Amino acid sequence: MSNSAYGKYFVSYNRNDEDKAIQLVQRLKSVGLDCWRDNDDIFPADIWGTEIESAITSCKALILLVSEKSLISQWVIYEWAWAHFNKKPIIQLDVEPISSAARHSVLQRLESIQFPDTDEAWNKFVLHLHNQYHQSSMTLMRHNLWDKSNSKKDGPRW
Repeated sequence: MSNSAYGKYFVSYNRNDEDKAIQLVQRLKSVGLDCWRDNDDIFPADIWGTEIESAITSCKALILLVSEKSLISQWVIYEWAWAHFNKKPIIQLDVEPISSAARHSVLQRLESIQFPDTDEAWNKFVLHLHNQYHQSSMTLMRHNLWDKSNSKKDGPRW
């Protein structure tokens, strides 16, 4: 059985976007955020589909890397649909320009953002995860993403 995905961010992607998925996982782990990615967390004897369902059911949110290939991938569609069915937040990161019309109607109703490509964009994305999913401010302080001079009500610096 694979590592538990409880409290982790499930990363859903097409194999053509694996480099972006690896980059995402590395960046999030570097600031103390746990991620679940199939090639990292499914072991050889595991039943692939069961492990994916379990990981999505117990994850904090699903991060969907959106590309033309991922929007038509049977596995990616299954993953975001399972997340939607289980009322998990779906965070869309566009790895290439995608029209709204190319997205499934469920995904059209959700916000999407461009895959972060600068340190500033990464910091904004991490702070968004913090604000949305209640990560500890201590994690942000350790990685210099929290302006300690602000009061608690002011929150993280952008």
